[in-house]
Amino acid sequence: EKEKEVKRASRNLPRVLNVDAKSLNAFDVLNNKYLVLSEEGVKILEKKYEAKKEIK
Repeated sequence: EKEKEVKRASRNLPRVLNVDAKSLNAFDVLNNKYLVLSEEGVKILEKKYEAKKEIK
């Protein structure tokens, strides 16, 4: 519910990109000065970009 409120509140702010963590990419991260993430968003990004162990 809070996510919806934040999206609605930030929708009209200039230079604010509101993206779900699942669709955030490296360009978005590098092209913006600040990131505001929820705890769940951080967990999603950690899982998405975790280093894969090589099996030998």
